[in-house]
Amino acid sequence: MPKQPDNRFSIPASDRSDNYVLDLLGGIVRRRPLTGEEALAQLNRLEEDAKRGNPTAQTEFARHLLTDAPDSRKNRRALALLKRAAKRELPEALYLLGIVLLRGQGLKADPIEGAKYLHQAALLGNAGAAEDYAKLCHLGYGREPSDKDALYWFRIAGAHGHVYAQREAGLALRDGRGCLKNLDEASKWLRQATLGRDPVAQFELARLYQRRDWAQADPVEAQRWLNDAAISGIVEAQYRLGVYYWAGRGGRVDLREAVRWTCRAAENGSTQALTTLADFFLTGNALPLNRFNAYTLLKCAARRHDMNALMTLKALDRMLSHSEKAKATRLVMTTKHPKVLVETLIPRQTR
Repeated sequence: MPKQPDNRFSIPASDRSDNYVLDLLGGIVRRRPLTGEEALAQLNRLEEDAKRGNPTAQTEFARHLLTDAPDSRKNRRALALLKRAAKRELPEALYLLGIVLLRGQGLKADPIEGAKYLHQAALLGNAGAAEDYAKLCHLGYGREPSDKDALYWFRIAGAHGHVYAQREAGLALRDGRGCLKNLDEASKWLRQATLGRDPVAQFELARLYQRRDWAQADPVEAQRWLNDAAISGIVEAQYRLGVYYWAGRGGRVDLREAVRWTCRAAENGSTQALTTLADFFLTGNALPLNRFNAYTLLKCAARRHDMNALMTLKALDRMLSHSEKAKATRLVMTTKHPKVLVETLIPRQTR
C-alpha cells in the first residue's frame, strides 16, 4: 500500500444537506449548524443504516471514514462498504470507489479499475464522475488518451454546472482538441465558467477576445475580463491589464493605472512586470527617469532567470557607478521577495 494517496484525485464532497437543523426562535425559523452531540448522534444513525445494508448510508459513512482522520483500518472498512454499495449500482458509490482506487487509499492504486468505476458512474448520470473521467481521458490514465472523449464528458459535466468542466470544454473548443476549432462555442463555455467566478476562465475569455482570428474579438471586452481576472489574482492578467492601460487598448491611456497594475504583477513575482517597470524608469514614461531603480528591478528579474532582463542589465551596467551597482545588489539581496523591493522603489502613495 502506498504511503501517500495520489492527490490528483480528491475525495468528492457529499451532496447531503442535513448538517444543520431548523430552530423556531421568537416565531422565526432559523438554520443553525449541528452541535457536537447532534453531529455524533447523526453519525451513529448513519453507521446503523450502513450496517442494515442501506447503500446510500454505506456510501456516506465510507466517505466519512475516508476523510475524518483516515487510517489503514478506516480505509479498509470504507473500501468494503463501497464495494457492497457499488454492487447495487448506486452512482455515488461507484464514483467514490473509483476515486479510492485511483488514489490508492486503503489499497494499492488500480487506475484501470478506477477508470471503469468512474465511467460506470458517469453513464448513470453522476456529473462529478463525468468530470473526473474526462480528466482521465485527457491524461490517458487508466485508459487510452482521447481528447474527443474528454471533451464529451467535460460537456456532460459542464451542462450540470461543474465550473472546471465548463472551462476545460471551452479551452478544448478554442484549441481544437478532440474537435474542430470553434471559437464561438468556446466563448459560450468560458462565459458559463465565469458565472462560477473562475479566475482562469475570466483570463482565458479575455485572451479569446484579444484574438485576431475571431470575428467577435473586442478589446473593450478583453479589458473587462482582464480586469476581473486581475482582481481575482491572476498575475498574468495583472501584467496584461497594465499594458492595456499603458497602450490605451480598449479605452483611454491611463499611466497611473498602468503603473498600479504592473506593480501589482511585479509584487506577485512576474519578471515581465519587473522589466516593464524598469523600462518605465529608463524612458521616463509613466515613472520619473531613474536608472538606479531600473537597474535594481532588472537585477531582481535577472536573479529570477529572465534573459531579457539580463541582456538589458549588461547594456545598463556601464551607465552606473560601482557604488550604485553595489547598493542595488545589496537591496536585491536583502529584500527576499519582489513585493518588498517594488514597495521600496515605488511607494504605494505615489502610484
